[in-house]
Amino acid sequence: MASISRMPRRYAGRAFQIAEQIRTGSRVTADDLAQKFNVSKRTIYRDLDLLRKSGISVQFDNLADSYCIVGERSLAGSGELQIRRRCNINHLRDLILATRCSPWMHIDGTQETLDTIFSMFMDKLDLPQRQAMERLYQACTFETHQPRHSTLERDLLRALAKSIMDQVTLEILVVDDLISKNSDIHLDNWEDYAVWLQFEVKEIYAHESSWFVSGFCHEHQGNRCYALQNIMNVSFSERQNSANALNLDSPSRHGQSMN
Repeated sequence: MASISRMPRRYAGRAFQIAEQIRTGSRVTADDLAQKFNVSKRTIYRDLDLLRKSGISVQFDNLADSYCIVGERSLAGSGELQIRRRCNINHLRDLILATRCSPWMHIDGTQETLDTIFSMFMDKLDLPQRQAMERLYQACTFETHQPRHSTLERDLLRALAKSIMDQVTLEILVVDDLISKNSDIHLDNWEDYAVWLQFEVKEIYAHESSWFVSGFCHEHQGNRCYALQNIMNVSFSERQNSANALNLDSPSRHGQSMN
């Protein structure tokens, strides 16, 4: 981090406070700073220039509509991020409806994550807004007559999501589709007949409270769709998704067998 001591003494105190204000991650504009420190915007611009000359790379992010310190964006831990873009109450309302009223809420261990994200938004709201959002959050539920999904299914879904994000092929242990389609065969332990397949995940979706995944299967050289309950395990392959598979028609939830 650059030293603020390289600035003229009469500016160092206010400039340091400006840098600390920007580091909070909240929206910061020249108007905000001028009002906070009771000076003109011209004075703020001069302080920002002093920060830059001292080695602190202050820039204005047009998307976030806020100042940020470029060289310090990487200070967050691995996988962490700071949200600087603006959203409103309607955005938060839609987020609550999309998450609380979905099958994802019926999987053990996921509500804690959503509660953490929700509390982060709540900290940015004034009291009436916070009370309104809390009422909506508590009112929204997801109900189903099917058994509650296990943490195994949660971990499988997270692995499938990661494969899409990183564009990495998965090895999936899945009940053989020929066995599962044959109604004349009754097996007590279907997992004994599961096979490992190389699978490029293209789509994850819920149908009547059950989860399905579709994608390109290398062993079958075609698109396949599997029910999550028929997947026993997954592991990540070092293989990147193939160009040929990416050129195929996207596997569809319509007209595909649900194994």
